[in-house]
Amino acid sequence: MDLRRLTLDYHEDFELFKKIFNELCKEGKIFSFKEIMTLLKSKPEIIKINQNRKQIKAA
Repeated sequence: MDLRRLTLDYHEDFELFKKIFNELCKEGKIFSFKEIMTLLKSKPEIIKINQNRKQIKAA
């Protein structure tokens, strides 16, 4: 899996974050970066949501 960017620059990024939260967010539980990575490895279609976008550079 190629995970070069996990930023919120585009609408597709927001959709990616929503999918991650919908999969991992449980009441009273805090999920970790490791759990995000495990999710993305087990469901590679999620990372494809924003794979064609490039990170916007800060000015």
